[in-house]
Amino acid sequence: MIPFNKTILFVNSYVPLLERGWVSKDVKDTLNSLGISTDEIFLSEESDIKKLIPDRDHIIVWPMSLTIGSSVEGPFLVYLLNKYQIPFIGPYANSISLCSKLKFKNNLLKFKSLSSPSHLIINESTDLNSICSSFGFPSVLKTEYSYNSLGVRVINNATELNEGIVELKKTFNQKLFIEKWERYREFTVAYLPKTKNKSDLSAALELKLKGNKQIIDSEVKNNNKLLSLILPEKELLTILETSTLEVAKKLGVNGHFRLDYLMNKNGELFLSEINVIPFLSLKTPQISYFPLAFNLSKMISYKDIIKRIVFHAYERLPFKDSVKKQCDN
Repeated sequence: MIPFNKTILFVNSYVPLLERGWVSKDVKDTLNSLGISTDEIFLSEESDIKKLIPDRDHIIVWPMSLTIGSSVEGPFLVYLLNKYQIPFIGPYANSISLCSKLKFKNNLLKFKSLSSPSHLIINESTDLNSICSSFGFPSVLKTEYSYNSLGVRVINNATELNEGIVELKKTFNQKLFIEKWERYREFTVAYLPKTKNKSDLSAALELKLKGNKQIIDSEVKNNNKLLSLILPEKELLTILETSTLEVAKKLGVNGHFRLDYLMNKNGELFLSEINVIPFLSLKTPQISYFPLAFNLSKMISYKDIIKRIVFHAYERLPFKDSVKKQCDN
């Protein structure tokens, strides 16, 4: 093992996650078992990040939330870490920016046989009647950043659409969009970046809903009895893992992430979402799909997942021109 003299500092700026200490508990316990020290802080504005500058030679930040401040419309946390040359774990800011735009631009990646499901951004000028006629029902109403799938819901008629928009606007200060719904097969693929001595890895799971549930929402994610997790058939597994490696290369995602796919009854594959800050909890109340994908495929242990993520960030040190270039772009 590489001698490790840094403290892993878990940084969060999203209050609901702060209230759920389990989000980082398994990771911290694993790092501590490896002899790596950890700490955790809450940041609410850019000036808080500046306070980390004197310690940047002794820490590597592990971001637990996407943006800084009370709104997800705020600046990306990793962009500010880049700006002040504070080492961190996970993808660079440019990659995260591209990932967030992916939901709203079908042709952003232009992969062969791979696009986003048909969708429409909802704003003040959107004609809801046209949504009803063009999308029909059922459809899925979502927020731009669906932490833990909060707010995601199936819409069955115009009344539910109006009520859903009003409720989500009250609860989340985010853009809303509607997506065409059909009975998809759903998959998630975990990705680990290459390190000095190891190639990059991806591992896939199929998520099969039980009972009458139509989508994977926050209720499903917090109730293991509503979902079965299985390995996809071999040929499909290869397609999913290869596509994920291609996404990582195309976006320059220099860090771990999780990618969600949908497949319709005709076998067409759609890119649903890229999660650049996936949860890594291994125990209840919520088990993360990221470590489960690697564990069920018997590729790599949970401890080795955490070691690879941390040492990937360690190998990026020191931050020099490449980081400055990311900030300037």
